[in-house]
Order: sequence, then structure tokens, then C-alpha cells
Amino acid sequence: MEPGISAALAAGRVVIVPSAQRATALRWNWARVQLAAGRSVWSTPEVMTWDAWLESQWEKARLDGRVAAATRRLNRSQQLQLWQRVLASIEGQFGESSDLALHAAALMRSAVQAVQWQLPLSRLAITDEEKLLAAALAGAREWCQQHDCIALPLCTPAQLAQFMSGAAPLIAGQRQLTALQQALGESCWPGESLLHESGDGEDARVRLLAAGSPDGEIRACARWCETQL
Repeated sequence: MEPGISAALAAGRVVIVPSAQRATALRWNWARVQLAAGRSVWSTPEVMTWDAWLESQWEKARLDGRVAAATRRLNRSQQLQLWQRVLASIEGQFGESSDLALHAAALMRSAVQAVQWQLPLSRLAITDEEKLLAAALAGAREWCQQHDCIALPLCTPAQLAQFMSGAAPLIAGQRQLTALQQALGESCWPGESLLHESGDGEDARVRLLAAGSPDGEIRACARWCETQL
């Protein structure tokens, strides 16, 4: 394991990775390290995705009474229903509600990326598609505010900072922090580095391998998979 990640896990720091599959692989790797050190029992490290980490932070804040008891967190299915509702309310501007509803999931994903990179959609929107995304995002946020609900992927850094607790997480597997992650880190853990930067050694370089046959290509892929695990 990379020393930075290993040190973070040993210190009990949360490590955030891009996918659930990566989280499982990292936990398995950590278990192999513990077994190699002769241990039979150890604490399960907190390795999770960004979305799962936000949900865990929200749940801790709710249990500690740091958020209003009446505030309701929308799960993914409820968020999709919210987007469909919002799109139905603006059908006159951009088309029929039945047509707009077909794009609810795609618009929801685009909005999450826009929020992560803190894009000022209302100012940047030029095409009808961009204007639709900006209007739908504004509508979703307004609905949440009116009904005392929260959709974590749509929260601003200031909203997220209200229920953050614990040590700064370590974000691995990204080239850089998103604008939202950067702003959240500066607000909640000033001076702390959230991004894990892998070394520039031989293992970090891209290597191109030429296989002489399909069997050779499969064996090369298998060796690469074994190295990652």
C-alpha cells in the first residue's frame, strides 16, 4: 500500500475513494497488511465513496442533535422524484412534461457535477439545455428549502459545513479536489491537506505493453489486475 494511505488508515482517518469497488479492494488490501503483520483482529478502516461519506456525516450530525429533527434527507429515489416534479412544473418553457421527465436522471447527474465544480449555471447558460439544467437545479433547491428537506449532492459548501465533524478525510484516486471539496476543506479543516497525491515513481508511470497474441494480451491484463489487488 502507498505509505500515505497506509498512514491515514492506521491513524483512523477516513479515506474517500472514487467507487465502491475501489473501497472494497482497499479494505481487502489493508486486511492482507494486518495478516502479514501477524494480527488476527483489527478495526475495519473507514473507506468509502464521497456520497457515502456525506451520508455518514449527516447521520452522525442527526444522532448528535446538530441538525433540526424535522429536516428530512432525500435518498436517491426521492431525489429523482423531486427532479421529475420540478421538470413538470417548468414544462411550458422547455417542452412537454412527459418529454422532460425522460431526462430527469441525466439532468440530476449533470447537476451533481455542476455543484461539485461550483459552476454558476444561471450566468453561464447559453443553450436551451443549459438553461433547462440551471432552472431545474434552482427549482430543486427551492423545493427543498420550502419543504425542509435536504439533497446532499445539491448542497453548497456552507450547507455541508454545518454538519461536518471529525478529522479531515483523505481523498484518494483523484488528480485534484473538486471546487466543492476544496471550499469545504478550507472551511472545516483549514491548513489540512485533503488530497492524497501519489508518488511519481516507476509504479505511477503509464507503461504500454505489446502482446503477440490474444492469449498474451489476456495474461498481461491478468498480471495488471493482480498488481492492483
